[in-house]
Amino acid sequence: MTLTKDVVTNGHFYYKKPNNQSMVFKESREMLIAAGNTFVMVKDGKQHVAKAKGKGNNPFEILQDVFRNLLSADNEAKLTDMADVKLETQGNACTITITPTAIRTKAKRRSIFTSCVAVIDLKAAELRSLLINEQGDNYTRYDFSNYIFDAEVSSSVFDTRTVM
Repeated sequence: MTLTKDVVTNGHFYYKKPNNQSMVFKESREMLIAAGNTFVMVKDGKQHVAKAKGKGNNPFEILQDVFRNLLSADNEAKLTDMADVKLETQGNACTITITPTAIRTKAKRRSIFTSCVAVIDLKAAELRSLLINEQGDNYTRYDFSNYIFDAEVSSSVFDTRTVM
């Protein structure tokens, strides 16, 4: 089946220092949680759970490494050893393209994404969009807005045992 129009859904992105991230889309019943060294993705009714082992073969680990360093505002942070990361700045927008560098061919074939493109508003210090290019010509794009900084966030949104 081929879709000619993008499917659009709304959700929430949560971040809590030092490295807890959660994207929850109740309407489409999708979620991505990175908490500590555990990663949970629910997509198309299937739950994928992975634990970071520090070997660079886990695509969730790559994303968490990059976002932890971006969101920490640490100018000395090394973005990652697990991916090629390209930065392009135009005006107040910084586009970051992340392409995993899988050591083994098998790990590359199993990867849920081929590249990831994040757009950061440098003036507002906000993540504006995240495009995840998947195998084939498929992609998932997340657009972010209506930020609330320093809001109280329930720890339940980072609970990796949660199944939608």
